[in-house]
Amino acid sequence: MTQKNRFEDIVKNVDDQFKKIEERKEKQIRISHIETKKHEPSPTERREKKLKQHQKDEKNLVKGKLKTAAVVFVVGHIMIIPAYINHPNLIPQIFLVASFSLGVICLAVIDYT
Repeated sequence: MTQKNRFEDIVKNVDDQFKKIEERKEKQIRISHIETKKHEPSPTERREKKLKQHQKDEKNLVKGKLKTAAVVFVVGHIMIIPAYINHPNLIPQIFLVASFSLGVICLAVIDYT
């Protein structure tokens, strides 16, 4: 083998290596493009997702309203304790009126919030 042939073999090997590297880069670019492509949800999937979110929001809203109503009810009864102390003989009537009025207030809180 002459020196010229050896040089040509080296150049050919280097060219082949560069070609392989370029092919790998192109493959990697294609693969990464495919991986990063987003999945577009279908209209039914979007509708189902919105419906689930709406149901979840509504459930949380109802929970919040019930918590607010419970707080109003408990605080209302605590505020009526002085009436119990000042009029011990009217406790059943006070309790009945207080429960009724606080129930109405709680229903109003649930309806209008």
